[in-house]
Amino acid sequence: MRRHIAQVIATAVLFCACGRAYDSAGLPRTEAEALASAAFEAGNWRESQMLYTELLFNYPGASDTDLYLWRLALSAFQQREWADAEFNLRRITGDFPRSSLADDAQLQLARVFWEQRRDYRRDQSPVLEAVNELDLFDDMYPGSALAQEARSLRDSCYADLADRALFVGQFYARRGLFDAALLYYRTAMDSYGGLGCMADILISMGDAYLGSGNGFAARTFYQRAIDECDLDPERMERALEGLDRASSR
Repeated sequence: MRRHIAQVIATAVLFCACGRAYDSAGLPRTEAEALASAAFEAGNWRESQMLYTELLFNYPGASDTDLYLWRLALSAFQQREWADAEFNLRRITGDFPRSSLADDAQLQLARVFWEQRRDYRRDQSPVLEAVNELDLFDDMYPGSALAQEARSLRDSCYADLADRALFVGQFYARRGLFDAALLYYRTAMDSYGGLGCMADILISMGDAYLGSGNGFAARTFYQRAIDECDLDPERMERALEGLDRASSR
């Protein structure tokens, strides 16, 4: 049997090299699984998707259903078929909460939304959805070996949201609406840690306070930018000029 499975896998690789489709017609379950696995491991996502769909249809009560769903979801993910990926990942977290793949599926849900993000100056709904899924991951799987990957993804989300809040704050500042600008700057700093843009946030806060006539607060934030951030020459010039103007108030 092992020899026959090896032959199936070898045949699948040959089919891939020749541009032919995988064919599981008439194969028993173990060999169909081997063929599906070969397609998945080779990165033939469309064939993998079809083969795991067939396995789910033909063996609805199989003990490896969670694995079928996981590989089906990942195959859809690789093809940017977000709705299909999300649907099958939620089947894992909902129907197989004790599966060894459940925490991975929950993290992958966050990635599904993160990959749908657009420019930070536009709608941030996908990024916010990714954060929601990460919150669920933290709540449901606090001891997961994937915790570091989840933190890294959260940092990416927060950096994107901080850029968005900074962008909106600067929009209001250009129109002289400094209270509204400061609200967004504080959101970028306090809610999202200022990830990736702390220097711009602090300098922009200095500008906003200066614009509203609060020289003391302006000096505080310009000085923080100088003391706490590794400023490039352009930002250093902005901070020093702002500090000089604020000191003359």
